[in-house]
Amino acid sequence: AEPMVKKEVFTKTIEKKQIAHVEANKETLAPKATFKTAKKTQQTKAVEVAMEGMKRGDTQQVESVLDHTPKAIQDEFKLRLMIKENPEKVLPYIKSNYRNFTQQESLLALAAQAQQRAGLHKSALNFYKVLVVKQPRDPRWRVGMAISLESRGYKAEAKKMYELALSMNTLAPSLQRFSNQRLLVL
Repeated sequence: AEPMVKKEVFTKTIEKKQIAHVEANKETLAPKATFKTAKKTQQTKAVEVAMEGMKRGDTQQVESVLDHTPKAIQDEFKLRLMIKENPEKVLPYIKSNYRNFTQQESLLALAAQAQQRAGLHKSALNFYKVLVVKQPRDPRWRVGMAISLESRGYKAEAKKMYELALSMNTLAPSLQRFSNQRLLVL
């Protein structure tokens, strides 16, 4: 009878360890469907509120929730706000705070947008050209190039870029409308 007791104890210990492992790793072991029903964290809610505020142009709302978001997201929102308020300060800020920023598409895109908004279209074009090489299937960079080309007086080249972006079939509806409107003018 002695070996049976030890076996039962051993089995129960293994079962407890398995249950503890499952409990500790619920999120990674859970089926995908459960993620839809998971409660949102304070951080996730803050990011969503900040994104909605950004879309509406509500700077105060964005700034009010930034403290509850991860550092990387805080930086992106701060740069996006800076693009709206002081676009000429974005590139110097990126250069001084991010070594090798040219290797990060998201920072290149922010730099290109800022340069464009600051009226520095030649510089913006240089960033968009790098983005096109790094992400050739992303039509947004062609629209960005078209805007800067048009601003510099290169209307035929801008028209080609708008047409190319529209032909890629992955352009966001708002950029499709914008590109079509610009093509009517060109």
